[in-house]
Amino acid sequence: MSITAIVPVWNGRELLERLLASLDAQTEAAAELLVVDNGSTDGAPELARARGARVIPMGRNAGFAAAVNRAIRESRGEWIAVLTATSNWPPGLFRQAAGGV
Repeated sequence: MSITAIVPVWNGRELLERLLASLDAQTEAAAELLVVDNGSTDGAPELARARGARVIPMGRNAGFAAAVNRAIRESRGEWIAVLTATSNWPPGLFRQAAGGV
């Protein structure tokens, strides 16, 4: 099973940094991390790239749904996890989603 984690972001560098740290702490890593940038000017896309994410630039703030839909079209994983930068996820998130113990 492979999971694609999708994170839409718009000027949320600090929040994104915390989210990426919580993803690093996962007991089962996502196979693919897609950060969809809605026109950030605060360094969020550069941070995402530096942390190993594939950044999909929207060029403007197209909104949450448009960003998620774009990433879903470009994803390669069997499963998709749509995450928000405002969340802090527990270490077993992907294991639980896949039905693991």
